Amino acid sequence: LEQTKNGDANAIGAASVEFLHVMGFTLYTYMWAMMCKAVLSGDCAQGEAFAQAKLHTARFFVQRLLPQAKGLSESVRNGSASLMDIPEEAFA
Repeated sequence: LEQTKNGDANAIGAASVEFLHVMGFTLYTYMWAMMCKAVLSGDCAQGEAFAQAKLHTARFFVQRLLPQAKGLSESVRNGSASLMDIPEEAFA
């Protein structure tokens, strides 16, 4: 939003896809946190093997997938210049 205040009218559109991906990572992180809380508090009724699989999958998500959110967030902050500088003829 700050970029639009500074005259970059295309910033919101240019950042929209990356922003939605970051929101997806944010929501998945919350869901994994709630699942881990249930497992660690003993509220998991599916058995020990299932509970351990949840924790392993959550660790994988946090260590391997969630770091992508940092790069996507940086892309959101970069504005629209590199996208809008592509000439229209390049799409024909």
